[in-house]
Amino acid sequence: YRFNVHTQTTTNMTPEQIYGQLNEYFEEMCRIVFDHGGYVDKFIGDCLMAVFSAPDPRPGTIDAVEAVESAFRQQERIIEMMTEWSAQGRQLFTVGMGLNTGEVVMGNLGSSDRLNYTVIGDNVNTAARLYNVAKGGQTIISEATYNEVEDHFIVNELTPVFVKGKVLPLRNFELVARLKPGDPNTSTLLDPENLPAAYTADAH
Repeated sequence: YRFNVHTQTTTNMTPEQIYGQLNEYFEEMCRIVFDHGGYVDKFIGDCLMAVFSAPDPRPGTIDAVEAVESAFRQQERIIEMMTEWSAQGRQLFTVGMGLNTGEVVMGNLGSSDRLNYTVIGDNVNTAARLYNVAKGGQTIISEATYNEVEDHFIVNELTPVFVKGKVLPLRNFELVARLKPGDPNTSTLLDPENLPAAYTADAH
């Protein structure tokens, strides 16, 4: 399994204004990814892509839980950073995140002059589609990821969505809170036998 976290800022800041603040943001986000055993695959403009479980997968659902916990902590840290920045009169932004779980191809990709060790495949693309679905401050996980972490987090299932490259709509779940041991699971789930009509996500 591979777990891919994509983050994208949504802001009206100019490129000059966002440059330094993005570096501060990336510094904090990367630290959290590393804390949870992931690695940062690449930066794509204002997007960060992280991978969990590769190349050394951990037993059971550990990697999925760590990936989602990483995203949860990232959103918490972003709120803290924006509070600090607001007090300093700096420009603010929000972040949408998407996570997916599944098999991918990993290896060196590129030319003889420049190679990049990365992951590719349909499951990587699905993570990217989900972060496009996510609104600022929202973390969206796929059904595959939800199945791995349902005993650890509270979610709110959203309307199924058609995304580019998929024939069938995707079930998707908004991350709401951590599920503390012994507490009831208050997740809001749809009836899989009677799902509402899917909508089509905007292409990005």
